[in-house]
Amino acid sequence: MNNKLVQSTVFLTLLYIFWGWFFSKTIYGNPLYVYVSFLSLFILYSICLLNRNSRSYSKTVTVWIPFIFWMIGAWLISGSFEHCIYWFICLVLLLIARRNVIFENIHYKLLFGFGIIALLGIIVQIFLPSFYNSNFSNIWVHDNVDMWLNTGYGFNGFTYQLDTTAFLLIYAEGVCIFCFERIGLKKRYLQILFAILFIVGVGLTGKRSLLLISCVSPLIVLYLRSGNATGRIKSLLFASFILIALYYFLMSNLDAIGELPGIGRMVSLMDAASSVDDVSSGRSELWAIAIKLFKDNPIFGIGAGRYVSLSGAGTNAHNTYLEILCELGVVGFTLFLIPLIYTLIKTIKDIRKTSGNKREEMSLLLFTELFFIIYSITGNTFVNLPCYMMYFVVLANGMTSKTSTINEYSQTHI
Repeated sequence: MNNKLVQSTVFLTLLYIFWGWFFSKTIYGNPLYVYVSFLSLFILYSICLLNRNSRSYSKTVTVWIPFIFWMIGAWLISGSFEHCIYWFICLVLLLIARRNVIFENIHYKLLFGFGIIALLGIIVQIFLPSFYNSNFSNIWVHDNVDMWLNTGYGFNGFTYQLDTTAFLLIYAEGVCIFCFERIGLKKRYLQILFAILFIVGVGLTGKRSLLLISCVSPLIVLYLRSGNATGRIKSLLFASFILIALYYFLMSNLDAIGELPGIGRMVSLMDAASSVDDVSSGRSELWAIAIKLFKDNPIFGIGAGRYVSLSGAGTNAHNTYLEILCELGVVGFTLFLIPLIYTLIKTIKDIRKTSGNKREEMSLLLFTELFFIIYSITGNTFVNLPCYMMYFVVLANGMTSKTSTINEYSQTHI
């Protein structure tokens, strides 16, 4: 019964992580819906915590606990009860992971379905613009969609934000590549086809850093998880050859390809990447402000969530590492960096000791870790629930996988 409650709660959490913005970013939104939603999750996770079957915790949980408590305290001081609950959920996920199965097939299918919805939204926006404009473009509380379309920046599809759509596609890609049997895809060509479609979809959102991550992260995972060094090298060389060939083909046909519907943004991204323009898109100025604010209070920082108000920039730092450094100081930054690195190293070591479906789940964990770590360089991963909360959801699922499969591996190698 307890495990069913955990799985049902995680299912609802996934819905809130990726679609909870509907309660605040659309004309149908209402702050009351937001409060009811995260308070309901708080109650559910509290019940899961009280009913947990084990009081023993892995070292991964132990190294993360100080930082999560630090975040809860920091947001409590800043007066944001909502953010305190979000970090409480992250904590409970780790505490209950050891003796509970976090993901069943339905959870993988849900993430895959989210990606399909995001992809369909982009297709409708590109090929049925009149239908999209009359039914969707007016429901957002901002007018950025018109700006993105007029400038050819990217397509947001059925979500309010470009990166939100990209997040849906990236997690669907990860599930498709590493857990495709869990979603019922038996044919390898379907796995490859959907993975390519999801990557193309990320490119159509216009988020170049996320496009890079969606291309590179799977290759890194496949390389690191292979126990055969020769096989890893061959796979890496083959993938590199394909990417280089594709790049030169696109660069040689920029003008012709740029005329295709929805491809203009991808073409402009490659064109900009080949120029000497500021590849940070002005983020370097935000980073400089973060460093300046860090110097004002280097030990404990300026306070959680205060970068936006004190910087005068009206936005976050677009670099999670610098934002943590300036808001939480050296103490908070150290508490964050140690478990982040430890978890990555441990995942890489453990993934080679697992096999079967559990190994694929561990691959999804490594994929998620790489996504989070890389995107934190240019993104606001501690602002977006699909980034930081999803990191802990997949980490909890991976911890369950490690507990069972490493024991199996040890028994078969005695």
